[in-house]
Amino acid sequence: MAPRGGSASTAVRLRENGVIRGAVSVARDVTELRIARDAIETAAVQDEMTGLLNRRGFLERAASSLRLADRTKRSLALVYMDLNGLKSINDRLGHAVGDRALVEFADVLRGVTRSTDHVARLGGDEYVVLALDCPTEADVMMVQRRILSAVAKRTGMPDRTYALSVSVGAIRYQPEQRQATIDQLLFEADAKMYEAKQLRRHNGTQRLAVI
Repeated sequence: MAPRGGSASTAVRLRENGVIRGAVSVARDVTELRIARDAIETAAVQDEMTGLLNRRGFLERAASSLRLADRTKRSLALVYMDLNGLKSINDRLGHAVGDRALVEFADVLRGVTRSTDHVARLGGDEYVVLALDCPTEADVMMVQRRILSAVAKRTGMPDRTYALSVSVGAIRYQPEQRQATIDQLLFEADAKMYEAKQLRRHNGTQRLAVI
């Protein structure tokens, strides 16, 4: 097996009339090749703007975690989020500021999630968190509250040019009660998020609910 970095050597034997007369060793530096390969692999699953998982990366890791949950019968929480008013930010302040809002919310999610959770930007202004080992509804509610509290804290800071606001929907997957794919769970969590967004538009509040 070649080393992780440095050089790899290949020995070529020189024969004359079936007799080995010598050998030539050819060495090549593989460090740059490995770095380039790792960069390509990372780019394939990472959102370029925020550094979070992209849709592909999330689906791959979430599917693996779902299989583990099915085997161990441990519940998961899937939280689906949508930034409110991103179009308004882009229209009023420019897309550079809108991009800043997307990156800022990614930073918020990093600050309130665990290293074992899968955090992704699915595209546009949509984000998702798959929180492992959430045995009760209260655990799922706590994940949502942490996110909303962190967003409110950011928005309350002085001298901001835009308000950071998010709609949140969550579901708890209980493998002992049913089997589902990650696509099904995303559809259900997205529906809960849409309900929260509609409620917010009508009365300005966000009701946390889990199914």
